[in-house]
Amino acid sequence: MCSKCYAQGWSALILHSGLPGAMTSQEEASSFRRFFQYVEDSGLRTYDGLVIQNASDIARESDRIRNQTNWTYLQEKHQKKRRQEEAIKR
Repeated sequence: MCSKCYAQGWSALILHSGLPGAMTSQEEASSFRRFFQYVEDSGLRTYDGLVIQNASDIARESDRIRNQTNWTYLQEKHQKKRRQEEAIKR
């Protein structure tokens, strides 16, 4: 649900609860349940999005570290080979 819809729903809830006799207690209870269900659903969607983003960030960092480690290993291997070739030439 969009933030505009949220604001409209909240405004309607305030207006209805502010008018005596405009809503029955059952209607009020239903409105509150819908509102709190919306809040819970929105919170869960946000949480799920954050969990997915965090997992993506962790995977990206893991890839970066692995690539850096592999690069360092390859550089050291190349330097060792070069030193051995230089030693043979001497």
